Amino acid sequence: MRDSASESTLAPLRINLEKARKAFRDGDLRTTGQHASKVIAAVDDTENRSEAIAIAGSAQVLAGHVADAAGDTDAADAAYRNAIHLLRAAREVVWARGDHVADLGAAMVMLGLPDADDPLRRAQQMGEDTVVVRRYLGLYQLSIGRLAEAKKLLSDVARRVPSDWRAYRGLATIAKKEGLVEEAIELWLQAATAAEAVGRLRDALAAYRAADELAPSLDAKRGIAAVLPRLNLFDEAKQAAEDILAVDPDDYDTRIVYVEALLGLKLPHDAAAVARELAVSHSQDPVPHAYLGMALREIGDNGEAVDALSTAHQLRPDSGPIRLELADALRAANRIDEAIHVLDEGLAQDPRDVNLHLLRAEVAADSGDLDIAESHVVTVDEIDPASAPWLWLSRVITAHGDVARALSAVDHALRVDPDDSSALGMRGVLLVDQGEIEDGITTLRASLGVQPLPPTIYDLASALLRRGQDEDKLEAEELARRYIVMEPEDPDGAILLARALWLAERTPEAATVLDDAAQRFSPCGTVERLRMWVLLDSGRTSEAVEAAERAKELLSDDAQTLAQVGRFFCGLVDSEPDASDRYASAAIDSLTRAIELDSDDFDSMGHLGRLQWRRNDCVLAEKLLADAIALREAAGVEPDVELLNVLARIWLDRDDPERALSTVEAILALDPEYHDSLATRGEALYFLERYAESADAFHRALAAGGKNSYVLGWLGESYRMLNNLDAADRALNEALEYQPDNLSALTSRGALNNELGNVEAAAADLCEVIEKAPTYMFALSQYSGLLLEQGRVRDAVPVWRTAVDKAPGSVEIRIQYADTLRLAGELADGLEQAEKALESEPTNELGLRVLGRTLVALGRIDEGAAQFERAQALHHDSVSVAIDLAEARDRQGRPLAALHTIQEALDREPRIDLFIDNGWRYARLAAWDHASACAKRALEMAPAHHAGYGLSGWVLLLQNRIDDGLAAAEQALRLAPEFMWNHKQLGNALWAAGRIDDAIPEFEWVAEREERITDNDAHGLHNLGWSLLCLGKHRRAATCLTKARALGFDEISVLMDLGLNAMVAGQTTEGIDTYGEALSMIDRARSGRRKNSGEAALLFRGSIAVAIYDLETFLGTERLEASPEIETVIGSLHERLSALPLPL
Repeated sequence: MRDSASESTLAPLRINLEKARKAFRDGDLRTTGQHASKVIAAVDDTENRSEAIAIAGSAQVLAGHVADAAGDTDAADAAYRNAIHLLRAAREVVWARGDHVADLGAAMVMLGLPDADDPLRRAQQMGEDTVVVRRYLGLYQLSIGRLAEAKKLLSDVARRVPSDWRAYRGLATIAKKEGLVEEAIELWLQAATAAEAVGRLRDALAAYRAADELAPSLDAKRGIAAVLPRLNLFDEAKQAAEDILAVDPDDYDTRIVYVEALLGLKLPHDAAAVARELAVSHSQDPVPHAYLGMALREIGDNGEAVDALSTAHQLRPDSGPIRLELADALRAANRIDEAIHVLDEGLAQDPRDVNLHLLRAEVAADSGDLDIAESHVVTVDEIDPASAPWLWLSRVITAHGDVARALSAVDHALRVDPDDSSALGMRGVLLVDQGEIEDGITTLRASLGVQPLPPTIYDLASALLRRGQDEDKLEAEELARRYIVMEPEDPDGAILLARALWLAERTPEAATVLDDAAQRFSPCGTVERLRMWVLLDSGRTSEAVEAAERAKELLSDDAQTLAQVGRFFCGLVDSEPDASDRYASAAIDSLTRAIELDSDDFDSMGHLGRLQWRRNDCVLAEKLLADAIALREAAGVEPDVELLNVLARIWLDRDDPERALSTVEAILALDPEYHDSLATRGEALYFLERYAESADAFHRALAAGGKNSYVLGWLGESYRMLNNLDAADRALNEALEYQPDNLSALTSRGALNNELGNVEAAAADLCEVIEKAPTYMFALSQYSGLLLEQGRVRDAVPVWRTAVDKAPGSVEIRIQYADTLRLAGELADGLEQAEKALESEPTNELGLRVLGRTLVALGRIDEGAAQFERAQALHHDSVSVAIDLAEARDRQGRPLAALHTIQEALDREPRIDLFIDNGWRYARLAAWDHASACAKRALEMAPAHHAGYGLSGWVLLLQNRIDDGLAAAEQALRLAPEFMWNHKQLGNALWAAGRIDDAIPEFEWVAEREERITDNDAHGLHNLGWSLLCLGKHRRAATCLTKARALGFDEISVLMDLGLNAMVAGQTTEGIDTYGEALSMIDRARSGRRKNSGEAALLFRGSIAVAIYDLETFLGTERLEASPEIETVIGSLHERLSALPLPL
């Protein structure tokens, strides 16, 4: 049983050994090596040690033969020594078997050991008198000087195996020793030819040279010349070819060798010239065409190279090397599909051609098709694992950013050779890139342990700097200095050392290293790229700028460098205000070019977007930032909240607070305490008129980010809009304590002081802001408003004129200037400015409205209405445009069209201000039910809106619903106690309720504020005049009402009020005459020739109805004594009202 078991374990060994021997006899060295390796590896698993050792010894002999054939003398000698050791250890088995003892003799001969003939003769005695045994026995006899026996043996070998170069070499040596020169030469040439045929090029060269030394000949010299290029000895090959061609200039084969030598010496123009001649003279030989193509490729003429190689391929379609060259030329010519076709065609013919697979993998990698590239590497791995370029594939995959897949590839390389230092180094780098820094550093150290290659030293230092501990920085410094010693001409060493020093906060030393490198390696863009940052950190700004400019110039096509230079200049825009424009331009140029080179560079897009926003190019900034955000998302990178916040601010600048709010809500979902976005959220809510929420957002921003003048200023402004004036005052003053030059907060405080009646303080704040920032719109608008409230509209004109002079390109400022000119009565100049603004921005909504208002003021009402219609077509959702257009249609005498305009706006978007505007229009037509319905809808939408209660109270009184009207007036006043009209209206309601004593204080409140009412405030003058009338101060009342009439206040209404004022003052005749004047105006309007005179007269309905109500109320409260004349007036008013029926 034991013998049977032993035989069963030895059988596979013997089978593999015989397979190896057969493969060697067939010349298949790869298969020989594979089977021999299997035998050697399996020996330890057998039980019969002597038999197994003998078999392993013979396998080692074959391994030696394979190494010897490959020209690896050291490996061959090592295998032969192992073989002899094993075969001697199993002497009993070996000397009992002819094959093993023959192998022992062969190994001894190959190592030149004595007594090699003993095992060889033993083999002959045992029936192993083979050609191989005779060759080695003959070589041994030659080595010990037994020439006759050696000659007999080797002659027999040469006769039986004409390709045995060792036999011919031995016979040549014997012939030379015997003085047979011609025979020796012939044998040397035969030895050379045979050695060359099996790839033993150095042995072939030695044989050719031996023949030439005996008797110089062209045959030997041609042989020498032909072999030299294949050994990469191109200088010698060129000289050898020239020597032959000096004797025989038409020697075609030698001229081919000459081309090979020129190609090897990198002289492609010379090679192309000779190859072109040969391709013409020997047009059917593929070789000169192939060499011509190779030379043209070196020159860079890929098109002609493809033509030449295509000809060679057509002449020799079965040539693998020509196919490879053609495919590579097509690849270089960017004719990728054709290259793939050529390679795939070759692989269809020979699926095991490793070189074709390798090039096919490279072509696939060029196209970014990693799957195909990897499939061909896998195939090569199956054919010949040692040739599989897993490390190359790992680098290719790394360049595409797939670190996990690259790691898998490098692991394949390490399975082939676990001690491959380069593969270990690559694995370490990949682990670091993947964030596994500890494992990466450990692997890089293992790589250094195998072989301290400079790239691995560099990568380990970089990994240590990335980990960033203090001891890491010190070790990285040591490694950098070691790298510099090993690679003194590589500027990356200096850069690495400088980084280590800089990160260790040894900035002056880092700057010195880089200064020296800049001198030594000048010009070097990578040195300058790091140097710009280090110099900036050293306070050497001007030198840093010069370094940045040099880096940009030297690396003008490197996206990473341009991105860094762009960020560098972005950082200088704020820190160096005197040169901010220059630095901004440099940043824009660099970042733009970086994005052109790398369209996926979202960091550069973000920086450029921020910079363009700060330069007020919001359209471009929005596109850049939106693209950057989308690219980050597509790349799976977490959102950049700062980037999103800038985008939100851009939308604020572009008057889109809804979109800004949506964006900051998304930011706060990611980071609820990001104070910048909390502040932006507050601003968005402010512009959406959600002031309470705005104030809350600013409070949260302060809680998250600490006291901040900017946020405090906005908080104060929000409180101001909430009418929480004390809180506003506290916040704004605190903001200005932190930052006295906070112009936004100073403007808000000016507006607040104006509302508090501190006009001088308000003017001082606002003037201070405008002096520092003469184009700041918020301050300009507030100060202009203050001046207008004081009736100083002409004083506002030079303020806007200065702003226009300072910012002639600002359409917004020019439009406000135009409107101020209109209000100042300078209509021609206002028209010119409005038209000029619209030349720059023809669709500007406010510009079209101001132009329309100016035309209306000039009496060109139809032209003004046309501008409003144009504005509405462009901005159909604008409430302000709808109201302006409605006003113009009223001026055209088209109140029903005006109602239709507002109703269309309401249909698009129901809004409080539109309902209130519509309500007052119905009130002007005495359509009380419609007006009341509008007031009701407004209050449903905003129960705390004082204007809704004001409208409701007015209508209710005119409907004689006194108690309801009184309640509405009281609520309006509670909500807006500073609004003058609310006091006047509450006085009217109390008066109608018979509560005269309570009404008087309300009218007095209005009268006491007479100084606030300017001479151009028609509404204020009318409110004051009516209040004075009710207080019995008729002369002053008449003065105020007359001024209001002159300013364009509703003339019919003012005349009716003047008539009532005269009657109450006891001037009945004057009063009746005044009413008569009003009635005559109504009659003239009704009977006018205008096409729409009937519709225009409807505008009097409200005034007539109010006049009737006022007369009856004053009669009812006995403020006016009844008389036939008054009854006649009331009757006439009723008659006119009846004559104007409403078509509703």
